[in-house]
Amino acid sequence: MTAKALLTECVFGLILLGLAGGVASAQEHPGAEPYNQVCGFCHGPEGRGDAAPPLVPLAYGVDYILAIVREGYGEMPPISTRELSDEQVRRVVEYLEMLTRTAAAARPYGAPSPASSSARAPRRMFSNP
Repeated sequence: MTAKALLTECVFGLILLGLAGGVASAQEHPGAEPYNQVCGFCHGPEGRGDAAPPLVPLAYGVDYILAIVREGYGEMPPISTRELSDEQVRRVVEYLEMLTRTAAAARPYGAPSPASSSARAPRRMFSNP
């Protein structure tokens, strides 16, 4: 085996180990459980989007997200404090921020982020009613 092939295998192995560690730590994050219970049904696994727009990469701050969660917007209904406390919303935002950092770290060097890809049409987080 050449030195270049050995180096390639080592780098690939380290990337896989890093990704596996990121997945394990993502599910252990205190925001993962409330996200999965309340948000995940519409916004998909790990914020990738499904019936509702993706939340990763996260482009909004906690105050804006909290306002959207409480008041609703477009097709998203308001979520009461009985379903999700303000503290849980903050943890969900931290979880989404962590997923955003993990996704950015996993991209190959020089690859555009999904949010900045010119092949993808611009998309609003929520549509107006």
